[in-house]
Amino acid sequence: MKKSKICWFEPLVFIFFGAMHVSRIWGLFDRDGYREFWMSAYYERGVTYFAISGIMAALCVAGIVVFLKNLGRNYWWRWVYIFGGGYVIFDLAAIAVKWQPWENLLEFMYDVDSPYWNLIWGFFVIMGAMSLVLGICIAAGNRSKSIYRSEKAKQAVLDLYDRQLARIDMPFKDVYVETSFGSTHLIETGNLSGAPLLVFHGGNSTTAYTLLSCGFLMKDFHVFAVDTIGHPGKSAETVLSAGNYDYGKWAGEVINALGFDKIRCFGGSFGAGVLAKTMCAVPDKIEKSVLYVPSGIKNAPAINSMSMMFPMIMYWITHSEKWFKRCVMPMAVTEENLDDDLLETAKCSIDNAKIHAGMPSDVSESLMKKCSAQTLVMAAELDCLFPARFVIPRAQKIIPNCTAYVLKGRGHANKLTESEENMIVEFLK
Repeated sequence: MKKSKICWFEPLVFIFFGAMHVSRIWGLFDRDGYREFWMSAYYERGVTYFAISGIMAALCVAGIVVFLKNLGRNYWWRWVYIFGGGYVIFDLAAIAVKWQPWENLLEFMYDVDSPYWNLIWGFFVIMGAMSLVLGICIAAGNRSKSIYRSEKAKQAVLDLYDRQLARIDMPFKDVYVETSFGSTHLIETGNLSGAPLLVFHGGNSTTAYTLLSCGFLMKDFHVFAVDTIGHPGKSAETVLSAGNYDYGKWAGEVINALGFDKIRCFGGSFGAGVLAKTMCAVPDKIEKSVLYVPSGIKNAPAINSMSMMFPMIMYWITHSEKWFKRCVMPMAVTEENLDDDLLETAKCSIDNAKIHAGMPSDVSESLMKKCSAQTLVMAAELDCLFPARFVIPRAQKIIPNCTAYVLKGRGHANKLTESEENMIVEFLK
């Protein structure tokens, strides 16, 4: 199921709230003037108060209506309408009826002598900046259906793709297959006499990078590395929902188009989530599977990734290498996991592609239990996105034929040991 159409007013929701909260920087420099303006607006109930309150209420209600009308087809950022919009409506109602506990809270927030003043209003400024940037990105993305920021940006991604692919030091060829979701590109390489293996790359990454980092699969397997549709690469730019099973249906069509009744599969991160969706959508087409640092089994709460959001925004604003590294460090844990290829690939995607923040949602237990294929699940202990303590227990519960392995002391972006690489190869054999 495709995402719903973005309504014309939706970018304005985030731009309005963002601009309003960024303007609170005034309070960091002039506490008395800031308090006098807003407390007067609250208590006098003049034109300013009703104008701001009316716009805020209308935008929040409209956003909530859009969210409810498009259940199952929403963008990740529409959840802000439910949580943020719900809070704003409650806030406006509490102020309107002069609810005493809320009035006490306002007096605390606007206490110019409070030691927490800068912390409170600094938080609102940062939140406003994030909202403003998100609104601008939504507006820009709604003008263009391409997953790339421009034709020049697309070419930059494909140039890096080709340069990395040329370094795999093994013959390969391009394969294109047609699906109902759009044309899909694969790289066929590896041991052409070996068992066929379908490989799914990570989110906002590419097949070329995955082949560089998973060279240990080449000797034993006839590899078909697929460019996920709607992600950087050479497949169609059709963006599928990560909240349903469209990715699984798409992958099933790819397997059919390649001429296989069933096939061994390997997927990492977002790609593992796509593979998990495939195990649910077309369980009989999976011969064996390896889910490496997988999404889609038991994702951590979204707040766990917030540590990456502010550095990402600062990088977009400053293009500073310092902020870029701070953005990816929560996934890597240590700098030794940030090799040049990973940094170059991530930076190229952030600079040139429209980032897909939403990961494949957790799969259904009842659907997953229909897949009897032997499955190896490898989750990282310190993964901020899909930690082993969440992933392994649920994988063992919902996957009928599951072998679990914890990558101890490592985060989402990590390096496998030689013995772990051999474990994967032997399992897939």
